[in-house]
Amino acid sequence: MRLRTVAVLFVALGLVQAGSATAAPRVTIYPQVAGLQVALAAKRFYAGPVDALPGTMTTTALRSLQRQQHLPVTGTLTADTRAALGRLGRPFFGQRVIKRGMVGWDVAVLQFLLASHGFEVGTLDGRFGPNTQAALVAYQEQRKLVPDGVSGPATHASLCPTATCLSLPQPRRPATRVPAGRIEAAWPAENTPASVVKLRVERWADRTGVPERLALAVAWIESGYQSDVRSLTGDWGPMQVSPPAWDFVEGVILRHPVPHTTSGNIRVGVLYLRRLLREFDGDERLAIAAYHQGAASVRTFGVLPVTESYVAAVQAVAARDT
Repeated sequence: MRLRTVAVLFVALGLVQAGSATAAPRVTIYPQVAGLQVALAAKRFYAGPVDALPGTMTTTALRSLQRQQHLPVTGTLTADTRAALGRLGRPFFGQRVIKRGMVGWDVAVLQFLLASHGFEVGTLDGRFGPNTQAALVAYQEQRKLVPDGVSGPATHASLCPTATCLSLPQPRRPATRVPAGRIEAAWPAENTPASVVKLRVERWADRTGVPERLALAVAWIESGYQSDVRSLTGDWGPMQVSPPAWDFVEGVILRHPVPHTTSGNIRVGVLYLRRLLREFDGDERLAIAAYHQGAASVRTFGVLPVTESYVAAVQAVAARDT
């Protein structure tokens, strides 16, 4: 769950003028994460969208790779994990000039950035072929750069001038805000069996009036019914609830604390999903999108392209259970 305002990708990349009447607060996206997603997809560990948004599916895929390779299962990108990704595990975007024939993490990031600017690159696969070169030349011509089909420092900076283009998100501890004098408890390291998680999702859906198939689908896509999953951005548990989301449900919807347990996590996630269904007049597609993207963003911008894949995945799982 991403309970935060998600603006269009062009806003996130700084392509909308500051002060615009329709500009929303910038999203913290990390184009380097697109390189990680492409590399994990090539190893058949990741099947989600290449959206440069660190989240549960990416973290889970990273952990699965580490487990298979007998590496420490940290969910973070270590040097050994990058080595296990092979040619697509290096180098980071910005560390070399990129040109046709190259393969690598940075090529995948380049493809993502070109696509986010509206240029057709074909499959985002980390391989610099004719489609990527044609898209790069077209971009350079549009931006009045030397149209040589080579991405060097000037093209790198033009494609993405923000500092996040050269960095990965750092794992963070959950927020420790103290609402109403309450000290935020640490998220527990529980290991609840998937069958029990599924049963609890069903029970909370029944109690709250949320369609059971929908709640189960969200839990499956968010975590695969795993109780101990943590995303790179601090979301936690089967429903991937963030500390701000937890505060919102406790402070606005329930007006009382919820135990920081697997069951509490499920309760908070399902209650938030119910809130979104009501806010969008029962439109499941918009509620699913808002669960991932943020309700304010959906109302302002509609369902973003980076959210469409998430919505489709949840709907496919929900339809399977009908």
